[in-house]
Amino acid sequence: MALKKLFIAICLVTLLVGCGASSSQNESASTDNTPTTTEPGSTNTDKFDSDEDNLDPGTSEPTPEPMQNTTPEPMQNTTPEPMQNTTPVIIPAPTPAPTPAPTPEPTPEPTPEPTPEPTPEPTPEPTPEPEPDTSAEISWDAPTKRENGDDLDQLDIKGYKILYTNSDTSEVKTLTVGYLARSIKLQALSAGDWGFQVSTLDTNDVYSEYSEAVYKTIY
Repeated sequence: MALKKLFIAICLVTLLVGCGASSSQNESASTDNTPTTTEPGSTNTDKFDSDEDNLDPGTSEPTPEPMQNTTPEPMQNTTPEPMQNTTPVIIPAPTPAPTPAPTPEPTPEPTPEPTPEPTPEPTPEPTPEPEPDTSAEISWDAPTKRENGDDLDQLDIKGYKILYTNSDTSEVKTLTVGYLARSIKLQALSAGDWGFQVSTLDTNDVYSEYSEAVYKTIY
């Protein structure tokens, strides 16, 4: 569109320049043929006379050159060209960026249970050596007959006499207990082989014979 306007302006300038040149030539010709006036009401004929004198008798007047064709060139068709089709172009919507999948949180490794320290086995206390057993426990049954074979009533029994003897040391000891006693534990016996016997005492203070001996070794 700008080029068209520029071209039109150039054509107009050219046209105006041509018209100006033609007008100048006409004015020059008119000036040469116009009588010069010196005083008001008088005509100066010197110029005409000199022109006639200077003309060559056998020469015709010079033919004026034909004027340049000042016909303006036809203007270029200024009909605006149809505008280019401005059909709107559909701009595609931007493809949305895919939503990144959330990074899965790492599964924490299970904390290993601490290995229990082995329970130290208790150091067994040394078994104390047993103190030497210096006791002896003996028991008996109440007699039911006398030595002669007669029956012995339990109410006739007054008590019992224990005889114990150490055959290694020749120690001899006795101990009397009541009629209800049926056993006894003898303490603090010395080391050696001990023999134990029992005799029954009746209400008449008569002792029966000692029973057969039983033995225990004291260490």
